[in-house]
Amino acid sequence: MCQKLRPIRLNTTPTARLRILYGMKALTCNIDAKGKQVRFVMGIAEIIGAVLMAALWAWPANDWWPWTLTGVLFFFGVFALFEARAGWCVVRAMGFKTKV
Repeated sequence: MCQKLRPIRLNTTPTARLRILYGMKALTCNIDAKGKQVRFVMGIAEIIGAVLMAALWAWPANDWWPWTLTGVLFFFGVFALFEARAGWCVVRAMGFKTKV
């Protein structure tokens, strides 16, 4: 049997309408101000490290795996900045306890 469809309110944001349609949960804040600060600093450090890695190692090597490692480090930095901005930690969301 099909589920009964709920009407979508038109005065909600597009993101809220998508959450209603697909039943997605919003990211709930699970870190405090100190955790946000640690993730922000970590994200900035990883992005700076990725830029330095690209300039000093990946560009001169001109091979695929240095660029892959640089891209992964850059992605981790951007994701850490996202965690800091959202106040949400993926590790804590999976149920692990972290110090910060």
